Amino acid sequence: MVLINFGRNCVAVTKTQYLVLDGGFDVSSNLLSYIVNMQSLAAVIAGYVIARVSKRISDGMLITLGSGLACLNLLGFALARNLGVIFGSNFLAGASDVVIFTSSYTYGSKLIPAAHRGKQFALFNATLFLSWGVGATLVAGPIVDSLIARGKTQVFAYRMSFLAALAMVIAGMI
Repeated sequence: MVLINFGRNCVAVTKTQYLVLDGGFDVSSNLLSYIVNMQSLAAVIAGYVIARVSKRISDGMLITLGSGLACLNLLGFALARNLGVIFGSNFLAGASDVVIFTSSYTYGSKLIPAAHRGKQFALFNATLFLSWGVGATLVAGPIVDSLIARGKTQVFAYRMSFLAALAMVIAGMI
């Protein structure tokens, strides 16, 4: 779960920077808000759906599904050439968040002995919530900065950070 969370969350902060790049999509703040809200819309819809689906599908399968959605989201951002793909990818990110949040805690409760759940879930929560800032600081940021320093375009550098994040999620799924 650490790799899955760090992979999908390490680019959460840099997504908006990527979208407003002059050499890239160059979206306005107004359009950026619509893109970001696609993720929220997906979370609301997925929240209704997951309540029914989680009764029929195992937690392990749901984590795989959520991670797969995260992979598609990251791949979409890495390869997108138009805003339609960006909107769709951000929608997948919101659905992925809900599916992973819902299934990972119940999955963890089955794996962690009752006597150790307090400490183990504290560590799980720490890795989850640190995955945004620490992941961006240790993974996405250095990739973008080093590629730009080597003369690559900003758009290319950000796209490579999405592919690195994708590789982390895949490694976590294995």
